[in-house]
Amino acid sequence: MTETTPRNPATQKQAKTWLTPEQIERIRDACLSDSFAPYLQDRNETLIVLLADTGLRVGELVALDWEYLDLDAEPGELYLPSEIQKGNPGASYLDLADETRRQLRRYQNRVWKNSEALFPSRQSDRMTDRSVRNVVTRVAEEAGIRPYRIEGGRGDSHEVSPHTFRHSIAFRMIRRENKRLEDVMLRLRHANLQTTDEVYGHFRRR
Repeated sequence: MTETTPRNPATQKQAKTWLTPEQIERIRDACLSDSFAPYLQDRNETLIVLLADTGLRVGELVALDWEYLDLDAEPGELYLPSEIQKGNPGASYLDLADETRRQLRRYQNRVWKNSEALFPSRQSDRMTDRSVRNVVTRVAEEAGIRPYRIEGGRGDSHEVSPHTFRHSIAFRMIRRENKRLEDVMLRLRHANLQTTDEVYGHFRRR
């Protein structure tokens, strides 16, 4: 029998795929493709912009209501109640980038369905985790995006998921903005710095 070397549990936690800011812009542009119904284009673009700015988990994203947003604040602010967050930590507030706030304003002015949910679907008042994943995959395929892989090289469009945007925020903050792991921990709402280091420590320049 051939012996195999056990995998390092810490290594298994590392972010496996991510996108650059330039790739995210291409995905955003693809939301406006004629492949998507005109009345869904604004919703899909806003969904991508919000994922790329906040790093929300998909379950948190679909649980958002309009009342959680304060677009009049400087900067714009997103309130996350404890009950919609993973592990039910304390309530959180996330600052929104100016472009995210502008996109949300545009979406608010053109919203096609009267619903308390920020992201409704055609079939119901709120998108499901699965429907968000389907949208993300479709726009990534439309844009022809191939995510970067930890093993080197590039992946396929179907590998892009809502969680890929969470990893991409860490990549942008560490590699493009020279932010600390502590900053990433706060933005992504990790419970401790060890988790952030295990998942994103390999993004740091050596």
